[in-house]
Amino acid sequence: TMGEPETQIQLQTNIRSAVKNVSSHLGNTVAVCRKYYIHPLIIDKYSKNTLVSHFEKLLREGEKADTLLSPEEYATWTLLH
Repeated sequence: TMGEPETQIQLQTNIRSAVKNVSSHLGNTVAVCRKYYIHPLIIDKYSKNTLVSHFEKLLREGEKADTLLSPEEYATWTLLH
């Protein structure tokens, strides 16, 4: 977990690092992952310092739908809906 960025430079560094990690995990280029695999809302919410608190709140409270989703998947799903 990278946590919330404290500066604009840290924000950009964290986003680049996260996209690079996703691309490595998926076996695609950074450009392909950024354009096709990472929903723009995720980066937008992180940039506005609301993504981390959303995940922390749901994971701390143990909130989870009655589904087969992991807590992290459920938190992502609620964010996108």
